[in-house]
Amino acid sequence: MNAPLCAIDLGSFETALGVVPSPGRTGIRPYVLEHGRLHAAHSKYAIARACPHPATDPEGSVTALRELATPRQEKPVLFVTADENIGPVAKYRDALRRFVRFNFPDPALLAKIMDKAAQVALAVFTLLKLRQNPHGFAFGCLVETIENEGLLAIGTEFFRRIGYRGAGSAEFKFDARNDATS
Repeated sequence: MNAPLCAIDLGSFETALGVVPSPGRTGIRPYVLEHGRLHAAHSKYAIARACPHPATDPEGSVTALRELATPRQEKPVLFVTADENIGPVAKYRDALRRFVRFNFPDPALLAKIMDKAAQVALAVFTLLKLRQNPHGFAFGCLVETIENEGLLAIGTEFFRRIGYRGAGSAEFKFDARNDATS
């Protein structure tokens, strides 16, 4: 089979809402493999497909990815937008390279990225949210896009210091008590 060119998001996390529309607007079919979170699946550009949860069935999630990617005329580009999918992709990275294209850091850097305590040694970043649900700890349900060259420089430097290249996001926290962002 020679299916059209596509991009695949593995995760359907809220980050995917920033990834999925770009290929969709250019005519590349963006598939979203997800296991219950329907964030990116609601994009008008997304084609949602069910996928086993990587924490309980990592082999199944990788098999679902391979089955979607195999019939393509060109290898799809893979975007991993949820932390829980990083482990299975890292574990099966050599096998997956036969089916998809992705820019994934080397294992040592990946371990550093996934170790939240190790990140604190480099910087502390949390998402600036206008509203979240449930209150206190959750995903942002109301966010505002802003242009802030200072935050862009801090995020870029963070990625440079950890040796990361590729698509990524950095989250910041605003402290209203002293009007500061960290």
